[in-house]
Amino acid sequence: MKVHMGVDKHTGLIHSVATTAANVFDLSPAEYLLHGVEEVVYADAG
Repeated sequence: MKVHMGVDKHTGLIHSVATTAANVFDLSPAEYLLHGVEEVVYADAG
């Protein structure tokens, strides 16, 4: 299992969470983590 989180860069607070199976590509849950007012998105494809 993997946990994907959307985090506010100013406060460090988590605003969204998605879980997937380990074999799911890391970018797949991105649409569930973004809330539409982002100016910048940072990602890690560990």
